[in-house]
Amino acid sequence: MHLVIHIFKFALLILPCVLHAQSSVITIEADISTDVNTIYYSGVINVNNVKKVLPLIESGKYSTLRINSRGGELMSAMDFGAAVFKNELDVVVTGLCNSSCANYIFPAGRKKRIEVGAFVMWHGDARQRNFLVDQAYLERKALENAESLTTFELKRLTYSLASVKKQDVFYKLINIDGQIARLGQEIDTPVALWALSAENMNVFNIRNVEAPSDYGSKAYCQKWLPKHYANPIATCLELSTEYLNSWRLNRLELTN
Repeated sequence: MHLVIHIFKFALLILPCVLHAQSSVITIEADISTDVNTIYYSGVINVNNVKKVLPLIESGKYSTLRINSRGGELMSAMDFGAAVFKNELDVVVTGLCNSSCANYIFPAGRKKRIEVGAFVMWHGDARQRNFLVDQAYLERKALENAESLTTFELKRLTYSLASVKKQDVFYKLINIDGQIARLGQEIDTPVALWALSAENMNVFNIRNVEAPSDYGSKAYCQKWLPKHYANPIATCLELSTEYLNSWRLNRLELTN
């Protein structure tokens, strides 16, 4: 027990350095601009870009965020989403809203709109299975011998523990079922990147979604994915509400 406490205290001490290292991997600047009541955000999500957009969101001058992003760093994306939620911005997806954009920014919107030809696509979050397996392995290794962890492993473990904790708080804040971000990885025939209809999103408590009438259908994917990818790698999952409710209940039973 003393060893666990020691590891946790050490992890807290290096956490700021670890998160900075993780978020600094991607340093590409996003294109951020405004007009009378709208914030425009196009590009990767990282600490530096989120630092630029947060003051705009929190200024109270803007009611809408128009976003096109393939995602980015988890922790800063949660800060982005929390600000959108607390300031009650509407979110409009103009192109892609993938990964951390789909997990944390799109569902945080007061109203959510997906424009024709645009996509919201998930492909995992901080609690996806391979992350948790890695985290459990590193925790066991640390318990056996804390000094056996390499610097990289300690950073990985610290970031994993912090992101899971922060994500749990975030999902509770915006009141959605975060399993939507792991659905495609855990269904009978797993997929890497997936979109869902507005009706399917509603099962996970993502509400007030306006989308094209055929959004989330295979026909929509076939028509519009080539606009974004030379070799489309995403899947429009056409799942019944009954299947999704059953799937969610099964996962809840497994985790309780």
